[in-house]
Amino acid sequence: MKKSDVSSASFLLVAANLVASLSNVSLKMLNGEVPTF
Repeated sequence: MKKSDVSSASFLLVAANLVASLSNVSLKMLNGEVPTF
């Protein structure tokens, strides 16, 4: 594997992690579990 392949793969992992946590938070907000300020 080239270095660019590794960096792009890790970037995709981080981006997917961020999207997953964001959707998790928005779901909890919809359910009223997280207090909105």
